[in-house]
Amino acid sequence: MISRKRARHQRRQLIRRGHHPEQGADEIYLGNALPEDLMRSSWKSSRLGAKPIYKDGRNFTHPTSLRPWFIKTSEAERKIQQELKSSVPNRGLVRSFQKLVSIRTINDGGVF
Repeated sequence: MISRKRARHQRRQLIRRGHHPEQGADEIYLGNALPEDLMRSSWKSSRLGAKPIYKDGRNFTHPTSLRPWFIKTSEAERKIQQELKSSVPNRGLVRSFQKLVSIRTINDGGVF
């Protein structure tokens, strides 16, 4: 059994790598967002979680409208393929999406 301090450290490490405690096994955590941001986004599989967190893993301690934002991994993978098939693919966008998808696979078992 690991100590509480070690478990907290592991949790913060995973959050720094792009994971969130509310994240589903087939989801990517995009960060914290306002509900209005979600409405303006082109992601079809978007969903908002309940508790926003800081990059270091601490919970927000003050009232905020920010909420954690998640999308399905499969949708990000489809966007990568669509972009690669386009006549002039945006390599920066492809790299960003590939990074999101690869980060998702670090902790599919769930430590939180």
